[in-house]
Amino acid sequence: MNQDVTIDPIAANDVNTQWRRFERAWAVAVLCLIAATWKLWSPSSGFPAVPMFAIPFPAITIDFLAISMLIASLVWVALARQKTRCEFLLVLFGFGLAFIQNQHRLQPWAYQAALQSIVFAALLPRPALRWLMALSISIYFYSACGKFDYQFLHTVGQDFVSVVLGPIEGDPSRMRIALAASLPATELAIAIGLCFARSRRMAGMAAMVMHASLIGLLGPWNLAHSLGVLLWNICLLLQAWFLYVRKPSEDPIPLPTSGFATIAKAIITLALIMPLFERSGYWDHWLSWSLYSPHTSRVEIEVHKSVLASFPQSARAFVLENEEGDAWHLFETDRWSVKSVGVPIYPQARFQVGVARNIAKSISDADGIRIKVKSVADRWTGSRVETWWRGRNEIETAAQDYLFLEPSR
Repeated sequence: MNQDVTIDPIAANDVNTQWRRFERAWAVAVLCLIAATWKLWSPSSGFPAVPMFAIPFPAITIDFLAISMLIASLVWVALARQKTRCEFLLVLFGFGLAFIQNQHRLQPWAYQAALQSIVFAALLPRPALRWLMALSISIYFYSACGKFDYQFLHTVGQDFVSVVLGPIEGDPSRMRIALAASLPATELAIAIGLCFARSRRMAGMAAMVMHASLIGLLGPWNLAHSLGVLLWNICLLLQAWFLYVRKPSEDPIPLPTSGFATIAKAIITLALIMPLFERSGYWDHWLSWSLYSPHTSRVEIEVHKSVLASFPQSARAFVLENEEGDAWHLFETDRWSVKSVGVPIYPQARFQVGVARNIAKSISDADGIRIKVKSVADRWTGSRVETWWRGRNEIETAAQDYLFLEPSR
C-alpha cells in the first residue's frame, strides 16, 4: 500500500542550510591547506616533481590547468549560494591531475579532500554524513593499527612521550615503550567509539582533545612540524565536532539512490578497504593513513664528493659531511623536501627512487650517486630488506620495478 510522505519545508531548508555551511567551511579549509603548502603546488618549487605516468602535453600546462581548476572550483563552493554537482567534480578532477603530475602532492589531507569531494558531489546530506563518518573512522583506525609497530614504539612514539613527560625514573626503556603504545591504543579506542551511536559523541570529543594535543605537540614550540600538518589537525578537530559532537539534522524525506551515488559509494568503499594491503606493497603508506609511523618504505641517497660541484644548488646544503673520511656523503632528501616545498617527503620508496633518478640525470658523473632502497619494516622486529643500486643506469633499472612511475624520457 502506498503511503504519502509529507515534506516539512522548514526542516528541509534547515538541513540544506547546515549542509551548505559545512561544504563552504570544507572548501575554505582546503584552500587554507593549499595556501599553507603553496610551494608544493607550484611548478617551479626546486624539488623534483615525480609524475605517475606521462601525459602528452607540456607539464607546466597541465599543472596550470590542474591548480587553476582546483582553486577556482573551491572558491566556487565557498561562495556559491546553491550547490551543484559540477563544482565538486571539478575539485576532484583538479586534484586528480595534480596528483598525476606530481606524486608528492598526495598529502594525506589532499587525498582525504579528493575523496570527500566525491561524497559531496554524489550524495544527499544524510547518506553523505554516514560516508564521511566512515572515511573519518578509517583514518583513526588505520593510523592506530600502523603504530602498533616496533619502529613507532622505539622511535617516534618515544619522541612524543619525551616531549610530554621528559625524563622518566626507573626503567626508561620498558616504561617508554608502554607509554608509546598508549598513544595508538587511545586512537584505536576513539575509532571504535565512533562506530556506535551511544559512544559516538563522547568519542568525538575525545578526538577533538587528541587533535588539540597533537597541535600542541607538533607546533613550533615543540617538534616544529610543518604548517600543513598543524592546519590539517585543526581541520580534523573541527570535522570531529561537525560529524560526531553536534546533533546532526535528519533528511526530511528519503530519496532513491542514483547511479552516480552508487559509483561514489564503490570508490569510497575501495578507499576503506585498500589500506589493508599497505604492508604488502599494494597501496601507498599515506593513502593507508600511515601517519607519524616510521615503518614506511624509503630510500637513502648518497652522492660522491667528486660530483658535489654539479649538485643542484638548492640541494647542496642538505649533503652531510662524512665524518669517517669516506668519499660518499648522505643526502637528506627529507630535510630538502621540508625546506623546498614545506611538506614532509612522500614516504614511499617508489617516489624517492623517482627523486634519485632526477638527481642522477643532473650530476656530472653517472656513477657519482648510489641509493639504498629499504623495504617496509617488519612489524615485530623493525628489520628491513635493503637493496643497493649504484649509478644512473642501475637507478633507472630500479625505477622500472614500479608501476606508477613515469618512464624516463
